[in-house]
Amino acid sequence: TVGDTLRDDVDMGPVIDGAARQRLVGHIAGAASADLAVVRDGREGVPETGFYVGPTLLDGVTPGHGLFAEELFGPVLGLMRPETLDQAIDWINRIPYGNAATIFTRDGGAARTFARGVECGMIGVNVGVPAPMALFSFSGWDQSFFGDLHVQGTEGILFYTRQKTVLSRWL
Repeated sequence: TVGDTLRDDVDMGPVIDGAARQRLVGHIAGAASADLAVVRDGREGVPETGFYVGPTLLDGVTPGHGLFAEELFGPVLGLMRPETLDQAIDWINRIPYGNAATIFTRDGGAARTFARGVECGMIGVNVGVPAPMALFSFSGWDQSFFGDLHVQGTEGILFYTRQKTVLSRWL
């Protein structure tokens, strides 16, 4: 259920603001007019007031669609159906962002090829979101990276730690 998260029966709250809602709703409408299959429409079944967008699934995204190279930051998933693993890696590497990519497979060789071939900061194998805990970095590459350092993970620890190196020799 989408709505006010102070209610016990609600699973998902609003997006950050009205501009984010309009952007997401615009992408959903654009996908529908671009002949993508709207499997689940997040514009439906949500409260009329507030910044709500429900879970959305858009099927048939290819490199030719405007949705292909967008970071949406909302509950909108574009489903791509490449014909081969190499094509999937190629499509992912064409995107100007590099936050995360996930493969679901039973083939260890395919998982290894995917992990080595995809150019992004977080790789998942059989997991939805490849960010296990704060010890590991949660940051992307390319246009998905913002700032001077990856705040979580080793880089963040090193940035906020006063380090000391001791070089000693005993005769």
